[in-house]
Amino acid sequence: MAVLHVRPPQTTPQHTQGASTVLTSQQPPWIIVRHPAYQAPGNILLRLPRIDSTHGAFHQETLRTACGIIACNRWDGFFTEQSPQGPRISTTQLLLQGSDYYFHLPILTSPLEAPATNNPNHDRDTCPSTSAYPVVPSFAEWSFPHGNLPLSWTLSPENSNPPVHRAASNTDIAIITRDGSCRMTQQQEGCEVAHLCPKVEKQWFIGNSMTEYTRDNRITGFGAISDTSNLILLRKDLHFLLDKPKFAFVPKAATGDEPAKMVVHILVPSQELTRLFHNVELQPINGVAPEFLLTRFAWAIFPLFANFMLSNTPRRVRLATGVIRTATLEECQTFLGHSRDSSESRNSAKRQRSQSGANAGSSAASQSSLVQLNDDLTSRLRGRKRRRSTEFHTTDSVEIAKKPRRIFLEPSLKESHNRHRTLQRDDLDKLPKLETPVTTPTHAAQRPAAPEPCASASKSQSPPPSLAHSSSSSDDALAEGRDLALPNLAQLRDEWLEKERERSGVSETWATETAWLRARLEEPISPRDMPRFLKGLGWEIPEHEPDG
Repeated sequence: MAVLHVRPPQTTPQHTQGASTVLTSQQPPWIIVRHPAYQAPGNILLRLPRIDSTHGAFHQETLRTACGIIACNRWDGFFTEQSPQGPRISTTQLLLQGSDYYFHLPILTSPLEAPATNNPNHDRDTCPSTSAYPVVPSFAEWSFPHGNLPLSWTLSPENSNPPVHRAASNTDIAIITRDGSCRMTQQQEGCEVAHLCPKVEKQWFIGNSMTEYTRDNRITGFGAISDTSNLILLRKDLHFLLDKPKFAFVPKAATGDEPAKMVVHILVPSQELTRLFHNVELQPINGVAPEFLLTRFAWAIFPLFANFMLSNTPRRVRLATGVIRTATLEECQTFLGHSRDSSESRNSAKRQRSQSGANAGSSAASQSSLVQLNDDLTSRLRGRKRRRSTEFHTTDSVEIAKKPRRIFLEPSLKESHNRHRTLQRDDLDKLPKLETPVTTPTHAAQRPAAPEPCASASKSQSPPPSLAHSSSSSDDALAEGRDLALPNLAQLRDEWLEKERERSGVSETWATETAWLRARLEEPISPRDMPRFLKGLGWEIPEHEPDG
């Protein structure tokens, strides 16, 4: 007799190897990095969990790279412990086991010296340092270090895969074919394509000429940010956490003699993420440019640096234009405001919007929807064509098709619509008056004469009399040498559309529906009538909300 075996419930997720080499405490110790030119407590550049060993340590090269990004791409910095005058930490030391450090930069010997060096023989442990170095206030003001990557990033394994040329519509297929599974877990189910340089940073991407590192030179403009060299396949939940950002990808070597490997580095206290992923090597990422991995690391570091800029102290900053000046607290807040607006990728924003329907945030969304409904209603009642589901706009000679407009009738949205009906009526009062009111004809004698029927199905419709009269009048004016009076094209268009609607409408559907829409503005709209109301305005109403 066959027996069904019920498997026991899953246990706590564990990484099968190496979990004992990292600190998985619920409250790990911190490492604090300070700026030597400012007084405590307003001098903290970064504060990160020390989890690179069971005793609480931090990988020095990763921390030096993070501080170097903030200090205008200076990779020649070094640390002192406890005080600015403390002993220098050798740059060959693998792990930092203390809790309080200062980050210094060497003094440049001449104004023409490069502001960074990747020379491993450069004596960074004996040269004098400067404490008054400027910082980059936000990711938007950070300039990518073309040709000047940190040494550990330049020594990473080369990508061996040839360029993958795919049409833009097949990008996801190309990444799934190339990666095959999540690059962190090797799972194949529930994966999606993630951008390393976030898609919301397309202005920064173009402004910093990041197309230099893309593989397909046929894609130009903003579309280049979706090149395969900037994409990686991740499990959906990990993609979400990457955009928080809770971790990044950095190169690390077990010893100074071994080649660096690209691993996951957890940036926030998380016992589970640390146990499962910290210092775990990625699956092969052939075809991914290291420049975009560094970009993602910088994008993840700047939010952790924001508290330094928000401290009530003027800061010496360097902007993307190369200008170095002292910024006031108000200016620092402006820099961070721009950074926060672009600090979440599109996928994270979509998730937040989907959750807002269950809380008070849905009210603001409803108000925005009502304004859009007013605009659509005015356009519809003026006799304009119904907008199709696909609209186009051009960006840098690239045409991008928008998705169909959709609105989902959640209970909170229906309630908010009636609750904000006063707002809707106030907005309608501000709209221009309709030139010609739409009325329902009472009998056939009141209807304008419809155009003559076609003699054959293959022939086109006859133009309205007003258009034919205009054409003959124009010919007479040209023959007599008089000034040509152009017809009112908008009026001709509206007349023609109205006649076509009356000719093709069954039981005066157009006039009836228009009158019904107007009547709905005078009374609350019930949830049952809401789909008809929105469809009348040209909105597409799906039966169920799609996943994702």
